[in-house]
Amino acid sequence: MNDKTRCPGCQVAPGHAHEDTCAHARCPACGEQALTDDCDTDQPALWHGVDQRAEVARALNWWTTAPGVDHLVEDYTRVLFAIAYDQIAWEPQAQRYVIGQIDEAMLDRVAGR
Repeated sequence: MNDKTRCPGCQVAPGHAHEDTCAHARCPACGEQALTDDCDTDQPALWHGVDQRAEVARALNWWTTAPGVDHLVEDYTRVLFAIAYDQIAWEPQAQRYVIGQIDEAMLDRVAGR
């Protein structure tokens, strides 16, 4: 199934650079939100057709529920904990997260599960 779509912020097609003011753009250098990031890079922020954190959650089969939503959604919180504990790292050249050694038990503990 191809679930790649245009960016919900600037409507750019997958494989193309976000507009400079797009809130969905990730900093090419560090992976943080480009609008609030302090990195000085001339590299454009690419849209891959899916949010990079959602891509990680899907790859690891990390799903959760959300108020008012009647289906499972990607567990961004778990992804953020894995990033904070260096189990997932940003790869600047590819502008994607790289999944390292995941310690599910440790992530469960820090998430209070």
